[in-house]
Amino acid sequence: MKRILFLILNLFLVNLFQAQTFYNEWINYSQSYYKIPIAKEGVYKIDSLKLAKAGIPIGTIDPNNIQLFHKGQELYIHITGATDGVFNSNDYILFYADKNTCK
Repeated sequence: MKRILFLILNLFLVNLFQAQTFYNEWINYSQSYYKIPIAKEGVYKIDSLKLAKAGIPIGTIDPNNIQLFHKGQELYIHITGATDGVFNSNDYILFYADKNTCK
């Protein structure tokens, strides 16, 4: 009887440890990601020049495929000039974000 109880307890504990969530399930490891530091809450505008200066290859990215995430949740963004599928000099991204916090 003790062996059966021990076996059931071990199976339960193994299943419990496998069910942990790490909150990075949204990451697609075949894509490139870039960090944007956010110092305070507000609306942000990032134009093509800022993206290029940050080393982002804007000539190879379709603006319609850009996504922003904060704490694992996708943010709503507005991209001006994305209809042609190319980042031009007048194109920019608008989004609202809370400040980054370490928890």
